[in-house]
Amino acid sequence: MPEDQPTEIYLDGIASTPPFDEVREAMIRSLRDHWGNPVSRHTRGRSLHRTIESCREHLLDWIRPAGDSGSLELVWTSGGSESINHVIQGSAMAARRFGNHLILSSVEHPSAHESIEFLQNSGFEVTVVRADTEGRITPDAIASAISDRTIMVFLQAVNQDLGTVQPVRETGMLLREHGIPLVVDAVYGCGWVDLKEIMAVADALALSFHRFFGPPSLGAVVFRSGHAIQPLIRGGIQESGLRAGMENYHSIAGLKAWLDVMASRHRQLLMAGSRHQTELLRTLRERVSGLFLNGPEPGPHRSAGNLNLSVAGVEGEGVVLRADLKRVRLGSGSACLGSRDEGGRVLAEIGAGKERILSSFSASPHPLLTAGELNHAAEVIVSCIEFLRSMNPDWDTISRDPRQLHRLMSFEKS
Repeated sequence: MPEDQPTEIYLDGIASTPPFDEVREAMIRSLRDHWGNPVSRHTRGRSLHRTIESCREHLLDWIRPAGDSGSLELVWTSGGSESINHVIQGSAMAARRFGNHLILSSVEHPSAHESIEFLQNSGFEVTVVRADTEGRITPDAIASAISDRTIMVFLQAVNQDLGTVQPVRETGMLLREHGIPLVVDAVYGCGWVDLKEIMAVADALALSFHRFFGPPSLGAVVFRSGHAIQPLIRGGIQESGLRAGMENYHSIAGLKAWLDVMASRHRQLLMAGSRHQTELLRTLRERVSGLFLNGPEPGPHRSAGNLNLSVAGVEGEGVVLRADLKRVRLGSGSACLGSRDEGGRVLAEIGAGKERILSSFSASPHPLLTAGELNHAAEVIVSCIEFLRSMNPDWDTISRDPRQLHRLMSFEKS
């Protein structure tokens, strides 16, 4: 692919992914032909309501573990952040009469930490469990934080910055022995990890779909019927009174199409994503000295939809901006933080030093890219790093001393 090729190559998969063609077409048809309000009692309103309920059941079937006879419920939301806020605050408030102690990890999404902070200011007690240098939380660390007042443990399925796959199954089995609910943030894991396996041990999930080719501006809270949850948004009869406001019907129509695609192509897409991740990382490691992977190596402990890298001698933001000029879209920091200084919060939390944080960016290929696009993206990333290093007067000195380079990019905790 020549340098002047106008095609955009999108490697910011931790922020979002392009919707499947089938999803986009379903949403366009819905916007054109199926407008209205699902609570209306006339024919059009009833038709919209039937579609919403059909998609609700279809999604629950996709999540429900094999052989699980338990009843699941689903509340539609506007996206991942609302789902996380709702599942945390709604679950904690509903269980308050049984205790007031909450547990979560130090590397959760900002919407989780700020929800927990809100609850803390309302009288709840909180224990934050620290992650290791790959962003992983151990079940033993969670077990040591449990008290007789613990009413909920909140744990992400996949870390939003590092791609670390958390030990949800092991944690859930541990908590069942103690009778403590496990509430899971599956927003970044939806599509990338097996939700049936997670739902087998979880009491509630927060979901969104746009990070695996699904419709935007749509999320869900899924919970077992025995798990009490209070509404977050009040003032309407929608969603059995658990979430006021008209459902995003057009995105739900897109989700119906998404579920059909996932039924036929999910496995192939995961395999392609894993190949792309491995190949891009291999190429960059061969071509770029002083390149460090943040989080686990590709494999079962890392989502195939994430590569978070630090490169000595450059600023990550510089790589992102220069690649953007060449129409290769990379990511910097957490997608929901954008340019805020907290973009390196997770890296700092796992012990990364200042240089490793400042030099970080994400290059996360999605499964729909072609081999040619991936190769061109790698060439652009390498050329951007070489250019930025040529502008750094200290790079020659640093590059001649491997010990200094590794010291600069080291972790401050082991």
